[in-house]
This record gives sequence, C-alpha cells and structure tokens, in this order.
Amino acid sequence: MRVGGIARFSVSLAAACVALLGPAQAGAQAQPDDASRAAGRDIGTAGVDAFQRGDFVAASSELEKAYSVLKVPSVGLWSARALAKLGQLVKASERYREVTLLEPTEGSVAIQKQAQQDAATELSALTARIPSIVIQVEGGSAALALSVDGVDVSTALLGVPRLVDPGKHVVQARDGARQTSAEVTVAEG
Repeated sequence: MRVGGIARFSVSLAAACVALLGPAQAGAQAQPDDASRAAGRDIGTAGVDAFQRGDFVAASSELEKAYSVLKVPSVGLWSARALAKLGQLVKASERYREVTLLEPTEGSVAIQKQAQQDAATELSALTARIPSIVIQVEGGSAALALSVDGVDVSTALLGVPRLVDPGKHVVQARDGARQTSAEVTVAEG
C-alpha cells in the first residue's frame, strides 16, 4: 500500500505468521550470593502466587525481578508464562527460548530440566500465535532509517518478516527530509 503522498517512497506491510528461527544465546552470568538467591526465590514465589491469582501484571513484575537475580529455568518459565498472558508474545517466546538454553545449576536439577521441557513445549505452541510484519520501501537511499513503534530497525531487515505482538503498530521510514509512516493492526496467528 502507498502511504504518505511522496512518489516512489512508501512503506508496505504484510501480516504473516512465521516460525521462530535460531535460538537466542544465553550469556554468561555472575552467580548470585546466598542472600540474593534467597531473595530471588522469595520474589519468584510471590510472582507465581500472583500468576495463580490471575494478576499477570504483578506476576510479570515480580518474576522479571526474580529472573534478573536468579536465572534458572523454573523462574524463567513462569516469567515467560506471565509475559504471554500480558500479550507480550515476542518477549515471551525469547524468554522460553532462553530457558531451554540455560544450564540447570540451582536447586533441583530434575525440576529445572522439567521446566526446560515445559518451556520448549510452550514455545512451540506460542510460536503459531505470533504475527509478523514485512517492511518494503520503494525509492529509499543509503540514508534510509526505519523504526517500528519507535524502535530503530536495520535496513538489512527490509523484506524480512519481523515478529510483533498482536495489536496496532506504527512503521516509519525516514530518508533525509522525506518521512512517511503506516499503521497496521495484526491479530494473533
């Protein structure tokens, strides 16, 4: 679709479902001290309790804090679940993927390995729900700059499906003084 009134400079979008490709790499992390691990477990427990009460905003907040301190599969799994309940499907999928790559070193290894298996299963189901957009630009120069919802996007990703959460998104293209934008609303799946 042509957007803007600038000849030969437009943004077009196509919504599509795509499978997630390539696992995210889990980075090295410093091990927390005993007091930090205990605090992380307490915050994680509070997050799981909030999730089970249906308070997904509080659950996500608590589980994000816990996961930042205690990067273990069980906490990451609950964090991903809370993110998915909030409609943050892309972030949830990345969290699930990260969980599958973590080395189970804290607590019961059997529980952590089960959390990884659950994360892999839930990631597979979630993947089909995540929509994507494809950005096409006509007439752009080397100075072209793109953004989706205010976040810069590399021009190397033109024509490549970009995962997005369900809902409304704004795509902007800037090329020197020229600027155009498009809004698109995408649904799950």
